[in-house]
Amino acid sequence: MNRESTSPKNEDLSLRDYAIVSNPEYWRGKESELKSLIDKASLEIREIEKSAQREWLPGNAEEAKKIKAIWVLSGAGTYKKTITDDPGDLANIGKYWIHGSDRKRIGHAADLIKKISLIASGNCLPKEVNSYKISDVEVLALVKEYGPYLIYNGTAVQNADLIAAIKDDSLLMPEEKLFIPESKITKTIDQVKMLKFPDINFEKNDEIGIVSHAPHLARVMRMVNKYKPIPEGVEVQLYPLVFGDPENEREFAQSEMKGIVGYVSKGLATAESSYSYLLAPRA
Repeated sequence: MNRESTSPKNEDLSLRDYAIVSNPEYWRGKESELKSLIDKASLEIREIEKSAQREWLPGNAEEAKKIKAIWVLSGAGTYKKTITDDPGDLANIGKYWIHGSDRKRIGHAADLIKKISLIASGNCLPKEVNSYKISDVEVLALVKEYGPYLIYNGTAVQNADLIAAIKDDSLLMPEEKLFIPESKITKTIDQVKMLKFPDINFEKNDEIGIVSHAPHLARVMRMVNKYKPIPEGVEVQLYPLVFGDPENEREFAQSEMKGIVGYVSKGLATAESSYSYLLAPRA
């Protein structure tokens, strides 16, 4: 979900000038802090984008069983629709490359859950998982028994369309493995602050995966660091996506950078993304 509008909407402003014009009371006199934030966040986005080019999967069944949930941040549209009449979607109506990003994120998570379940079951080695032949019925059974939960907390229409997709089998996912926290969501920050998990017996070094587009994750993790919705002792593995065209990716990254400097100045996110998370390939 990228529902936040940013103002002023002058694309010619540098990030530094944008930050100062947007919130002069906070940033004036803090130019060195602002430069450090911009430099660090820009580097972090590039690293997350690089990670999106590589697939990380658990190395064995024991590692796979430690992944308890995959949390998907919603994007433009729903699983059923490429775009909606939500104000955030309408702001991006001319950016066709953003349309359908919600479906892409959910599909990415569902594919990960399938592969993690296969590895956790012991039925195949990680190197075989992409070519392993299995029926849809068998996939549903394995995910139900071994798979992590799919955590999703979008808007009401996004939640409804995801549930409908699972019920009509357009998304291969057992209903028992979908968890939608009860909360009213309008913005990404709502998703972070109101994030809940099903009744999972988390142990130290268990993992939660987070799926979104790479630049968005850099902003999300600063909110996660602020509000700490992840259970203590649980590790976070990022599973990022990127937009295919480099120019589109740069435009999206610029938008998320504006979100980062804005959120930090409003006290809604930390300047440091110091919450420990893992990127592919895992060391």
